[in-house]
Amino acid sequence: MLAFPQAPIERELYMSIPKGYQVPDGNNKDYALKLNKNLYGQKQAGRVWNQFLVQKLESVGFQQSKYDPCILYRKRTIYILYTDDSIITAPTLDEINDAIAAIKSTSLKVTEEGDVQDFLGVNITRKDGTVEFKQPLLIQSILDDLRLNEYEHGVTRDTPHNRPRYSSDMPNLTTTTTPSTTVPSSAS
Repeated sequence: MLAFPQAPIERELYMSIPKGYQVPDGNNKDYALKLNKNLYGQKQAGRVWNQFLVQKLESVGFQQSKYDPCILYRKRTIYILYTDDSIITAPTLDEINDAIAAIKSTSLKVTEEGDVQDFLGVNITRKDGTVEFKQPLLIQSILDDLRLNEYEHGVTRDTPHNRPRYSSDMPNLTTTTTPSTTVPSSAS
């Protein structure tokens, strides 16, 4: 589901006729399209969408965090927003389903993608009562940028005590399991 077109347009906006579309008289330069909905790529579309979404979420009891405007709370349910992707998390599946039903009651079109396994490049795995977060692409990018893959065993002159720099040496970040579901504002 596309997010930005769900928000009302703020003012009259026009755009050139897109390539590949031909107007009946054949002269595209004499015509423009009036937009009825926000489109991805417009300067104000993200801001308009965010204001619209927050207003809808607040109408069903969510409160925006004072510390991070991309986090909203409703009782024990947390809604995490990043542009047009979102996660809902709560201690129980019933609380998640209740929040989803409340959000759908606002006429927002949402896509339920089930249990979250990847969000914004973070791989999320549940096993034995723990939740593990990994960012393999970011880690690989950092290693490549620092040219740490060029050295055998990942050791450099500057490594303290010549200790190998392996990601497997790093402790795993774990937390207690919380049921969650991905509810993007759009199917990106």
